[in-house]
Amino acid sequence: MSDDIKFTKLDDYLLVNIQNKIITLDRAQEILARIGKECANIKCNKVLLDEMSVQRRDIPPKDIENLALDSVNNNLNKVYMAFLCQPHLIDYDSNMLSLYTSIYEFITHHFSNKEEAIAWLKKKHNN
Repeated sequence: MSDDIKFTKLDDYLLVNIQNKIITLDRAQEILARIGKECANIKCNKVLLDEMSVQRRDIPPKDIENLALDSVNNNLNKVYMAFLCQPHLIDYDSNMLSLYTSIYEFITHHFSNKEEAIAWLKKKHNN
């Protein structure tokens, strides 16, 4: 397991920083599992995942639904997660992830502007 995920509890949300250039399916699963554990430990249901270092996601489209389904096993149901990413990563695949996660009550949205991401999180209900 990688140790390059940094968690910072802020007043309104959990800030998660990663330092990866490429996100693979295995890495995405690891990140979501660790976020789920941290949210459960600190009883937090809002997450800002800062992945601005990411240049490319290498996740096959057929695995995106399974990634969303894994959220239930990772204690992410009823968690709101704002992905802060490069604008070119807000695409069809990121929209599909948002759609699939909403089915499992794990709501994601992708942003390239930090203030917009935080504003979206603040609108969401608390625990």
